[in-house]
Amino acid sequence: MTTNNDNNLLTDDAVMALLGERAKQLRLRKNLTQTQLAKQSGVAKRTIERFENGASVQLTSFMRVLRALGQLTPLMELIPEYEATPMEMLMREKKGSYNPKKRLRASSKKTAPNENKETPWQWGAPPTDH
Repeated sequence: MTTNNDNNLLTDDAVMALLGERAKQLRLRKNLTQTQLAKQSGVAKRTIERFENGASVQLTSFMRVLRALGQLTPLMELIPEYEATPMEMLMREKKGSYNPKKRLRASSKKTAPNENKETPWQWGAPPTDH
């Protein structure tokens, strides 16, 4: 069995081959033929063949096959739903517009309006002491 760190070193083709083999083993444990799995998942039998042989398949086909095999939930858990931190909830509450699904954007560091502003040097201007 490989560890997570080992998996990160695999090529895309190797990952596809491993996933295809695992899907095939799961299908066989469930005593399903490729034709039966194709019907249950709503994809072509050729898609099942390609997937089990490690070929690339569309993401929607991949999800349909996993759903038919009862494995869609583990896929959904790979990217967890965003949960606001307590500080974010508090800040939004203060603003009166708490919305957990509000789009968050990265922002640059803001400076005060007059902070670190120097007048540009001009010809003939007297020297300034800093």
